[in-house]
Amino acid sequence: MPSGLGKLTCLRTLSAFVMGKSVGCKLKELHGLKLRGNISILNLENIADAKDVEGVNFEGKEKLQSLELVWAEQQDPPNISN
Repeated sequence: MPSGLGKLTCLRTLSAFVMGKSVGCKLKELHGLKLRGNISILNLENIADAKDVEGVNFEGKEKLQSLELVWAEQQDPPNISN
């Protein structure tokens, strides 16, 4: 995800947040967002330091209906057809 996502103060819907392997947006940038609906956090194996997730405050997001946490080995392989 691109860095600076936390500055989008009017963002309410974010269906997926993909953790990258290199620099970019950290999960803690979701702290100030008033998200609602459903969100999936993908590629959690890319979190190198627990400090990167401190202060996300998912429990304080009252309008968030579901939170899905996904590591790479849980993801379905792409559907490839000939």
